[in-house]
Amino acid sequence: NRNHLLTTLALTTVTQIPCCAHATLPVEQDELVTALRQMDATLKNWEVEVTLMQLGKSGSLQSGAKILQESSLAALAADAKTEVAEYKRHVNSMLTYLFLASGATKYESAEKGLNYMREAKSEAEAARSALAILAALKGIELP
Repeated sequence: NRNHLLTTLALTTVTQIPCCAHATLPVEQDELVTALRQMDATLKNWEVEVTLMQLGKSGSLQSGAKILQESSLAALAADAKTEVAEYKRHVNSMLTYLFLASGATKYESAEKGLNYMREAKSEAEAARSALAILAALKGIELP
């Protein structure tokens, strides 16, 4: 039956969504863990991120920057203002470098784009560190 197949496919897909893996955590902590996992995966596969930028496509860093909603960041900042501010600062710098890398690759040179991507990676690593500190402050064990 076609409807049964679609329902099974939908349920299988939903159970594989990584954000649901920590359903017992408050939303902001669940988002924190999901953001950390995505950042880890992106940094591990950095060459893919660079290739996407060179092709003019958005990568995982842009979508990863949207995982932690403003309301969750506000909740996390209740007892970790400095760490949340650091995370935001590094994410904003990372997004700026990604934008510059894309523009430089398109209008200047591939080398200039790669230079900006190195800066973006450095900011991504700093943002990831800020997330890890937040997780530790919240008592969240990371894999």
